[in-house]
Amino acid sequence: MLKKLAERYLPQTIVHRPKQGFMMPLERWLAGELKDEMAHALGRAGLQRRGLIRPQAVDGLVAAHSSGRKNHAMRLWVLLVLERWFQRYEPAFAL
Repeated sequence: MLKKLAERYLPQTIVHRPKQGFMMPLERWLAGELKDEMAHALGRAGLQRRGLIRPQAVDGLVAAHSSGRKNHAMRLWVLLVLERWFQRYEPAFAL
């Protein structure tokens, strides 16, 4: 039904094209607008103080990603989201 309606307003090539996924521009976000937040969240005052992840490992990921040697955007994003979860639900957690 939705496609029938869309056919009135959009070209056939758009209405009947295969599905495609949406990729977040993580690499750009982490290098730009989220760079400072990532540094704080993954730094000594953030995730590193919780004692779950070796600080050298996190620093290495950030350094390799920031220098452009390796794209660790997905790993860094997961760590950033993990720290944001801790901030919201378990702010005092530390081993």
